[in-house]
Amino acid sequence: MQDQEKTKEQLIEEIALLRQQLAKTELAAQACLAGDTLQQQVYRSTTLESALANSHEQLALETAEREFAEAALRNAQDQLRAMIEAVPGIVSWIGDDLRYLGVNRRLAQNYGLTPDVFVGQDIGFLNSSSEFKDFIREFFAHPAQDDFREITALVNGIPRNYLLVVQKYDDNRAALIVGIDITERHQAEAALREAEIKYRSIFENSTEGIFQTSIEGRYLSANPRLAAIYGYDSPEDLIASITDVGQQLYVEPNRRREFADRLQREGSITNFESQVYHTNGSLIWISEKARAVYDEHGNVVCYEGSVEDITDRKHAEEHLKRVTEELEQRVEERTTALKELNRRLMLEINERQRVEIALRTSETELRALFSAMTDVITVFDAQGRYLNMVTPNSQLPYLPEVDRVGKTVYEVLPPVQAALFVSHIQRALNTRETVSLEYFLPVTRPRSPDAAQVWFVANISPLPDNRVIWVARDITLRKQAEEAMRLSEAKEREKSQELAQTLQKLKQAQTQLVQSEKMSSLGQLVAGVAHEINNPVNFIYGNLVYASRYTQELLDLLQVYQQAAPDPDPNLKAQMEAVDLDFLQADLPKLMNSMRVGAERIREIVRSLQSFSRLDGAELKVVDLHEGIESSLMILQHRLKSESQTTPAISVVKNYADLPPVKCYAGQLNQVFMNVLGNAIDAIETAGRNRPNIEPMISISTEIKTNDEASDKSGRVLIRIEDNGSGMNESICQRVFDPFFTTKPVGKGTGLGMSISHQIIVEKHSGQISCRSIEGEGTEFAIEIPLQPAHNAAPVLQSTA
Repeated sequence: MQDQEKTKEQLIEEIALLRQQLAKTELAAQACLAGDTLQQQVYRSTTLESALANSHEQLALETAEREFAEAALRNAQDQLRAMIEAVPGIVSWIGDDLRYLGVNRRLAQNYGLTPDVFVGQDIGFLNSSSEFKDFIREFFAHPAQDDFREITALVNGIPRNYLLVVQKYDDNRAALIVGIDITERHQAEAALREAEIKYRSIFENSTEGIFQTSIEGRYLSANPRLAAIYGYDSPEDLIASITDVGQQLYVEPNRRREFADRLQREGSITNFESQVYHTNGSLIWISEKARAVYDEHGNVVCYEGSVEDITDRKHAEEHLKRVTEELEQRVEERTTALKELNRRLMLEINERQRVEIALRTSETELRALFSAMTDVITVFDAQGRYLNMVTPNSQLPYLPEVDRVGKTVYEVLPPVQAALFVSHIQRALNTRETVSLEYFLPVTRPRSPDAAQVWFVANISPLPDNRVIWVARDITLRKQAEEAMRLSEAKEREKSQELAQTLQKLKQAQTQLVQSEKMSSLGQLVAGVAHEINNPVNFIYGNLVYASRYTQELLDLLQVYQQAAPDPDPNLKAQMEAVDLDFLQADLPKLMNSMRVGAERIREIVRSLQSFSRLDGAELKVVDLHEGIESSLMILQHRLKSESQTTPAISVVKNYADLPPVKCYAGQLNQVFMNVLGNAIDAIETAGRNRPNIEPMISISTEIKTNDEASDKSGRVLIRIEDNGSGMNESICQRVFDPFFTTKPVGKGTGLGMSISHQIIVEKHSGQISCRSIEGEGTEFAIEIPLQPAHNAAPVLQSTA
């Protein structure tokens, strides 16, 4: 394209020269006409006309060539423009004076401009990227013909990453720049790094052992928990020591073959329980969950999964099994004895019925049979009058017979028993069927002055002439045995329930201990990280003061130099332009200020982490509660910010009273604030999907409640945390402080956060925590603690929501 432009310019210059020669020739001809002869003038005119004709022919030829060259030039320009517009990126060509010679349409559209606006402008006129200007300036300052670099530029206020490729042309007086937007690639790489860090943290800090083994049984990778389960100091020791899992770990090596066979056959396995060896020689129980990993050809290349130490659970199950077996054996023994008693009773009743049928045939036979029986046999009329009575056993309390025969039951028995007798007599007569009855009577035994409660079982059968026969047997001993058995069974059931409750409490305590260990480890980790960051940040922040002062002094000195020597040496002036001295003088103080602001931000974050972790949180300390709330908000700041255009940021409205320092367990109170605020954010995020037009907000207020009848020391601090999230119904609100109760999906919450918070406030600080919620509108938690702690506060476990 440059060659074609030069050809065009040369043609124009040659045409101008020809015109000048033509003008000179005409002037010479006019001068000759004044002194020459007519013949000479004719000769000169002829010669001049011939020369003019040749010049016109040459001019026409050169004009045609020029038009052809211009057409070729336009064609080449159109092709080049089409190529530049087709490039999937931004294209610009810049002169060595750092001004735009042109840009493609894509670059101009990125900034809402047209390509002609860029022509002649300084490459920094948009203030979108100082990196771009520095790169182009350095490129022209070096002899290299091409180069590339990644830069960051603001496009419509949004940072974008570009890969720039530059190429010099026109004897190094200009350069062509092509840029490709690699922002998405940078974001993908950052997401990949974040995911790698996240899953590495999960792998290293998991409460379960995680492994990857070869098919042959050698560990390829393991996490610290797996090494600890087997008794090794580190995963490296485990991998180096175990070369054959089946032979070295499993008590029964065949279990490893069964494990591998099931994975080959099913692809995955869960709850695979086995006994393995610990490094100290003891036997432990483990539960494995694993899957087979396949290559692109469908062949198994390795196994990976997790291991849980279930030794304690196995011991508890064995103990429970033994207790259950003993209980079942006792119940079976009692049931067998009861069945035997019932069988004997039924046999006796059946036998008695057969005897009664036979006795109906003869009064004599009946009396003889009555005399042979040990039961008390009585004949009653419909009104309950004793008509006849046989008491062959002299131990029974019915002697002498003459005292009863002819009398009614109301005259002999207590009123309650008498009414019972008459009702069953009437029932037997009305139904014409045998009626059974168990009852007791206060009876005076021989050689016993006191009345005892004696139990009887009776069968009342109808007789002709509106009479009934009442056969009663003393079952006091059986009743006593049944009562003893019932009490024994009740005790066994009570023991079983106590055992089940104890097991449940053990499980809850185990879960709480796990959560406590997690919280303790997290606090130590946060405190350690904060300490490690704090030292270099303090060093940087302290030096920034001197760096800012030294920088300003240098800039002042440079300004004095500029005033003293306004026209510097050309080389010095060129160097000043190369480094863009004016921009450097203006931007350097801003850069130092931004570094100071960044260092202060890091110090604030470190202070928040130190305040939240509080490794001395188990001790009573006088602290500022507002500082704890602010620390929790600082840690949750990433969740309060807007994640996208569709999810607005959560605003926090604070209405703090002038609170005095409060003596409390600061670390545990921070945990309560963290739990309540975290649940509030969860509720707002849930509500945001259903109420996009509602501005999410959390309101935090504090105040002092005083008791007029007591001293100032009896005052209490009230903290209210309110959100406009999804809210809860009354049934959920009543259970919010129950252990293991949660409305979150599986894996998102343990259900211990609010339960532990309740213990911290109520038991540890002798305070109160309450929940008030309206479904669909929001929730408010009110936390009230005394300014001075009570002396009977109990220790509690720590956990997270």
